[in-house]
Amino acid sequence: MHPDWARYTRGLCGNFGIPFWFKQWGAWAPEDEITAVDLVRAMHRGMVYDWGAGNAFSYRVGKKTAGRLLDGQIHDGGLAHEREERRLTRVSTQMYKRL
Repeated sequence: MHPDWARYTRGLCGNFGIPFWFKQWGAWAPEDEITAVDLVRAMHRGMVYDWGAGNAFSYRVGKKTAGRLLDGQIHDGGLAHEREERRLTRVSTQMYKRL
């Protein structure tokens, strides 16, 4: 996926107040989201995709290595907040039952 597509979608979600959740890059990651070592490995194997813009390249590094960072951040679309809220509710319920 071209990195600008994910950024554009994130921007649209922000404009309309919709939580943005970025699951993963898949097997191909943009060069600014992977380490230099993984970049060299992908280049050595010839696993490089040029998006044609002259400044956007993706490298096949595998899903696990590509990860789910977009511009250095994980975007959970509010899921982390909801999980924490459920956990606090569970803890509060347990404390109330002990009283």
